[in-house]
Amino acid sequence: MKRDIDISSLNIANKSPLDEVPEIKANKNDVKVPTPVMEPPAETVELPSHGKLYQDVTDDSDILEGQIKIRPMTLTEEKILATNRLIKTGQALDMVFKNCIKSKIDPLDLLSSDRLFLMFYLRGISYGNEYTFTLRCPNPMCGRQFRYTVDISQQPVKEINEDIEEPIKAVLPKTKAVIYYHLPRGRDEIALRKLEEKTMHSSDVDNTATERFMMLIDKIEAPDGTEIEKKEWRAFLNSLIAYDISYLREDMTDKDGGIEPIKNVACPYCGEEFDADIPVTVDFFRVGAR
Repeated sequence: MKRDIDISSLNIANKSPLDEVPEIKANKNDVKVPTPVMEPPAETVELPSHGKLYQDVTDDSDILEGQIKIRPMTLTEEKILATNRLIKTGQALDMVFKNCIKSKIDPLDLLSSDRLFLMFYLRGISYGNEYTFTLRCPNPMCGRQFRYTVDISQQPVKEINEDIEEPIKAVLPKTKAVIYYHLPRGRDEIALRKLEEKTMHSSDVDNTATERFMMLIDKIEAPDGTEIEKKEWRAFLNSLIAYDISYLREDMTDKDGGIEPIKNVACPYCGEEFDADIPVTVDFFRVGAR
């Protein structure tokens, strides 16, 4: 099920100037999230997840009914996004979410697909819906880059099925093993980010794919129904044939929500048509970036 995000009617003007913008302070183990002295009003938006998987992390009635309150960004959040050390550690977006989300939930408990949706929504209500970025033609005979503009308020959103329950069951088609898993949250993003950083400085084989599955899997059953011990999961996953791994990866994607790719992009040089994900570049949180 898809729907269009309609945020064109929102008032994004910040009519409450800041008397003071607190500085970002941090020590080795903690980063203080600065908040504006005066804030713009929050808007209510529907979540792609319908709030179905948040019963264990919040009692906020709006979220449990599939809605969340979020306000536009201010200079305070711009300062966060302009701080290189916060960008490099991946803390910047989490800090912005902590400020701008006004519902009762820890942003790290949000599904990754809801977080992505909210990032696009936040961009629209803060800087406007028009977003321009660079794409590369996939035609090997062309391969040229070109600028492309989308109205992010009109980008279709894939919603999560309303009857979803976790853990989600997936029966692997070849081995017939059964995998029970949950959809990724903000906390999983942080763990994976740390793993990727560690892998970048290692000469060992990249185990990121295996570890990502390890983060999301809750239980594995052998074809005969016996449960496989967690200490054996890595060896089990690494021994799966590619067909089963591909099936599991696609099942996880299919069950999740998110921003749909741009359909039928036409290369202005050769006419090649293709689908493309909307890239999040350094221009994403800017007004009229070209």
